[in-house]
Amino acid sequence: MRTKIRTILIFTCILFVSITIAALKVNKLQNKSQRVISNQKIIIIERTFNLPDILVETSGLIYYNHLVWTFNDSGGEPEIYSYSMADSSIKQRITLWNGKNYDWEEISQDSSFVYVGDFGNNFGIRHNLCIYIIDKEDIPKHKNKAVKARKIHFTYPDYAPTTFTLKRSAFDCEAMICFNDSIYLFTKNWITNTSGIYQIPKEPGKYMAKKIGIFDSKGLITAACLKNSQLVLLGYANSTPFIWRFNHFTNLNLKPSDGVRYDIRALNGKQTEGIAILDSVTYLISSEKTTSFPQLFVVKIEP
Repeated sequence: MRTKIRTILIFTCILFVSITIAALKVNKLQNKSQRVISNQKIIIIERTFNLPDILVETSGLIYYNHLVWTFNDSGGEPEIYSYSMADSSIKQRITLWNGKNYDWEEISQDSSFVYVGDFGNNFGIRHNLCIYIIDKEDIPKHKNKAVKARKIHFTYPDYAPTTFTLKRSAFDCEAMICFNDSIYLFTKNWITNTSGIYQIPKEPGKYMAKKIGIFDSKGLITAACLKNSQLVLLGYANSTPFIWRFNHFTNLNLKPSDGVRYDIRALNGKQTEGIAILDSVTYLISSEKTTSFPQLFVVKIEP
């Protein structure tokens, strides 16, 4: 009897050790940098973070006050969250007490304000497209707070809301940037895989957006970021995420020849929804939960 018990205990210990080693290997692989080549440039996935469950549908990103700021899209709470990469934890929750999350898709910033875009429009039938303006002075450094946001309401000049089949509209939108005194929107045309570029003022009010042009993105644009003179557009085509990088950005009359596109095959199948520029070669990219955790990636593309 004692021999049998001893055998069971030994087997159990061996099984426990084996599982522990396997888990450590998985964790090591997750955090190990990955290298791929696109357009003769090396792309390195430097770090991977599994985000908390509260960010299951993380959609947009900014990097502000040494923290990553994001939110959930479509039907989530009207809140933005700050996330620390240092200890992989949520630090703050800022609630827009006069806001509603119909389909939040993007977040951007300038020196004074944070802008949250509630303009997701999968069916092409929305009449309540909106951008919330949050004063940075209303955001404390270390605690949660409910704030009142100002609002920009807008529509498109060539927009005729009607009933489309899901993902057949030309007026879905998930990307915006702040540039000078304006906000620029990048739509995702599900039919042509191009992006319409529209301009609206950064001030609260009701506006008819001005159409600037169409960018032949050859895929669906899901996020954008402008820092200094560099513009990046994030998107995907055939389940492969990509980045368009424009290193000498001066205006929104974009042409493919003005930038370089990098396919990030190491993230194949990820639903990449947010991007933020850390420096001229390093980016944060977020993905919603699909078959894996919602995740945050530190991606480097050589100059």
